[in-house]
Amino acid sequence: MICETEDNEIIEFDDSETCEPSIDNLRLIVQKHSAKLFVWKGSQILVDVQTANVMVQVYDLLKPENQEKVARMIKASGEQFHKVVTIAWKAAS
Repeated sequence: MICETEDNEIIEFDDSETCEPSIDNLRLIVQKHSAKLFVWKGSQILVDVQTANVMVQVYDLLKPENQEKVARMIKASGEQFHKVVTIAWKAAS
């Protein structure tokens, strides 16, 4: 799989570096200090360790009912995932 970064750099990933978008996989990114390519139908986003860490920290502070909503948004689409990322970074700053 090939991914283009914001700097127009082309990065090639094998299947072991791609994963299903989920809070568990965000935790895995943080634990392994790595990056993973989250793939949805029609979109893909490269998630780095800093972004994953902020998202996990904010997620852990949420009430259970809001955690469920965020988990659904993460899995839904790249667009919904991006919304969660934006909210997490705003909450962390």
